[in-house]
Order: sequence, then C-alpha cells, then structure tokens
Amino acid sequence: MALLIKADGTEIAVVPEGEGRRLTYAQVREAIGGGYVEAVATDPAKADGYSHIYLDEEGKLKRLPANAKATAMSNYTMPGDVLCGDVLFCTSEEDLL
Repeated sequence: MALLIKADGTEIAVVPEGEGRRLTYAQVREAIGGGYVEAVATDPAKADGYSHIYLDEEGKLKRLPANAKATAMSNYTMPGDVLCGDVLFCTSEEDLL
C-alpha cells in the first residue's frame, strides 16, 4: 500500500487501483494535488521500505507548504532543502504502470 504524506503531516494509505495492484498516473496526480508529476527514487532503508516518491515538480514555484515529514523520510533533498506539497511514497511493486 502506498503512503501519501500531506504537507500538514497527515498520513493516508493509498490503495493502488491499476492492473497488478500498481498505481495509475491519474491516481498519483490526484494524490499529490495535480500539477506536473515528478518521480524520484529514494533509499528504501531510510524511507520505511518505500523506493519511490511522487510530488508536484513545481511545488516550490507554486509556494506549496513545506512537507517536513516527507523530507525527513526521503534522501532526495540537499542539506537545508525541503520537499513541498503532498508527497506519495510507494514500493517498486506499486510503481506506476
């Protein structure tokens, strides 16, 4: 099951709706609140077993709120950087079709 971490720290389980229990593009886009979907690999050891994250590529340009919980779970950012907006974590088995 994928995990959506909203910018306010709320965690929501997301059940993949696509074939073979995989996420669909529409499902990912809806979960992160629209925009351009950016896919990033992350370290499963640091991210509670999740290997990919999806977020709005223009989150900072849109001035979406910082997502401290998602930033702490990912290894995507540089020191002092943060992920912005809602972030969807998934395993390789759930990755997009």
